[in-house]
Amino acid sequence: EPGAAYVAATRYKLDDTTPYLYKTTDYGETWTRITNGIPDHDFTRVIREDPNRRGLLYAGTETGIYISFDDGANWQRLGGNLPVVPIYDFVIKGTDLVVATHGRSFWILDDLTQIHQIADSGPEGVHLFQPRETWRLRRYRPISGEPLPRGIVQYGASGASQIFYEVTENPDGEPETLIFNAGTNPPDGLVVQYYLSEAPEGDVSLTFLDAEGNTIRTYPNPDDPGAKQPPAKAGLNRFVWNLRYPGATPVGAPDLEPWARDDGPRIVPGRYQVRLTVGDVNQTKPFEVVLDPRVTTSAEDLAEQRDFLLEVRDRLSATNELVNQVDSVRDQ
Repeated sequence: EPGAAYVAATRYKLDDTTPYLYKTTDYGETWTRITNGIPDHDFTRVIREDPNRRGLLYAGTETGIYISFDDGANWQRLGGNLPVVPIYDFVIKGTDLVVATHGRSFWILDDLTQIHQIADSGPEGVHLFQPRETWRLRRYRPISGEPLPRGIVQYGASGASQIFYEVTENPDGEPETLIFNAGTNPPDGLVVQYYLSEAPEGDVSLTFLDAEGNTIRTYPNPDDPGAKQPPAKAGLNRFVWNLRYPGATPVGAPDLEPWARDDGPRIVPGRYQVRLTVGDVNQTKPFEVVLDPRVTTSAEDLAEQRDFLLEVRDRLSATNELVNQVDSVRDQ
């Protein structure tokens, strides 16, 4: 059976803002118009089929992006933080959608595997998406210096480059750095996404385990200062794990706060699992962490380094616990 071919056309220079998308499955003998769901005034500029999923289509219009899960029979607007802007072209690179806009730079939808899973079987109730393969990269703080209060434009350095930025909040209320004269790097770690049909009454927790089921880290955890609360809003939620073990036991003395190490060493490349718990519902998905291709260190050496750093963390925890005991005795 032949595959489909698609065409996007415009006539806005003739004062016609109608969207024109067509599909043929007989090598161009006949063409079918496929614009159901796209407003009559939102004229089209580009259409692409996802090479990873047959019949999963993306269309760029004068105002944004539309997606079709049924080979063009129906379209719906693709949400997110993309501004209202003309979309001139798409490139699907692996499982990323690279978007060329007119006037608002390049944008990247950085994980199409979530859309693939929605296309295969839409989420209902509670649904943990399969995380995609994640690179084990060493990331450095992009901005030097301590941030000023939110709402103030600040100046800093990233290597030899001077940048200006503002500390804002993401949709989950967490601090986020908005850089005005540079792009944004991908999330630093494993991206976990899950769907909740409604906001749960209790907490949501995420547990990361090795391939044998041994717990590495749980979020949230009152005994782990670095284990923040995962978001739990109705709809799609995103959580980024930094691929690190818990940090050392913190010290209570205010003058020793710089000693705080909320995060421990990074995990080594390999196969792992993530478990989502919402009330009585548990869902677990496997994932893989792969080595930075620029790193030639052996798996044995990486494991030895991890074990050594865990021992250092435990020694620091013992030291901090002793400091806390001394402080407690002095207070008494």
